[in-house]
Amino acid sequence: TTDRGAHEFVYIMEVEPTPTTSGWKHKECTVCGKKGSRIEVYYDEIAPSPAPDPTPDPTPDADVMPEEVPFWQSIINAITEFFNNIVAWFKDLFA
Repeated sequence: TTDRGAHEFVYIMEVEPTPTTSGWKHKECTVCGKKGSRIEVYYDEIAPSPAPDPTPDPTPDADVMPEEVPFWQSIINAITEFFNNIVAWFKDLFA
């Protein structure tokens, strides 16, 4: 035999696997043709898995209003702000 350099192995598929049966592949050197180990191949190892459905970007609908504050809560907020302003005014007046 002649020395052609280092081995460069690639896998050669002998028998394609199916969903119900396994297949076989072996290593083979592309430089000298030497055959390597033979291994069993299963369908789920080579079958492409389905791509997941893309997640749509959340886009607000034009018809949907942002969450609104209930009417009674807006009244309470206005009264609270009013009294806070009066308290601040008295603090400034008597400081």
